[in-house]
Amino acid sequence: MTFRFVATPDFDFLTQFAQHLQVPVHDGQVSLPEHLGSGYVRKLQFGVDFKLTVHRYELREDLVVQRQAAGSSSDQITIFFYNNEQPLDIAFADHPQVRFSQRDESAVQLTSNDLSSTIRFPARHTVHYLVVALKTPRLKALLAGNEPHAVLNALTADGGSFLFFDSMSAEAKLLLKNITDVNQHDGLSHFYIQVKVQELLYLVFRKLLLRESAPHQPSTAPTRSGCCRCTSSCSQT
Repeated sequence: MTFRFVATPDFDFLTQFAQHLQVPVHDGQVSLPEHLGSGYVRKLQFGVDFKLTVHRYELREDLVVQRQAAGSSSDQITIFFYNNEQPLDIAFADHPQVRFSQRDESAVQLTSNDLSSTIRFPARHTVHYLVVALKTPRLKALLAGNEPHAVLNALTADGGSFLFFDSMSAEAKLLLKNITDVNQHDGLSHFYIQVKVQELLYLVFRKLLLRESAPHQPSTAPTRSGCCRCTSSCSQT
């Protein structure tokens, strides 16, 4: 099965994916029909400029997700947290494939909204990953009060283009578990998840800030941990 979409500023993955599967959206969640597999995709909105999408399912056939950049600038930043046991191969634009898994050092991906990508999720394996999407003004508000840093400036610059890969710490893996295992019937579950997502963001940006800033040189292939593409100064391990 192949799901293609154009990453326009107003694109909503859950709605479009539900239409593709021809299933309804119920309470912010899409459940896979039995003939395709089991599991769900769930979206939580923390405002118009900050949302989380949780993917957790097992498929009866491979799923290929092809994301096409809209071709216009966008102020959205997307962070992927992959926690799959089975390795995943992702291709970005003209770059070769990068491998992700919970045992691989490249389990976190942070990207601007102007890059196309293709990812294949294998059948008969548990797929588990989280996607955090937020607008740069919201990110600036979250980071307000911190000292200026080249990486943060690159991430929040108008029209910035970047692609970072990084490892996932044990602390981040525990946060992922807490987020996906939360009791949805708890009246404060939404608030709890928002707090845990912000903790995840803190861990990501703390690691970025620990890197030594240096002008980026164009690369023909993404590294396992570092910046693959950036129009501004960024840091690499």
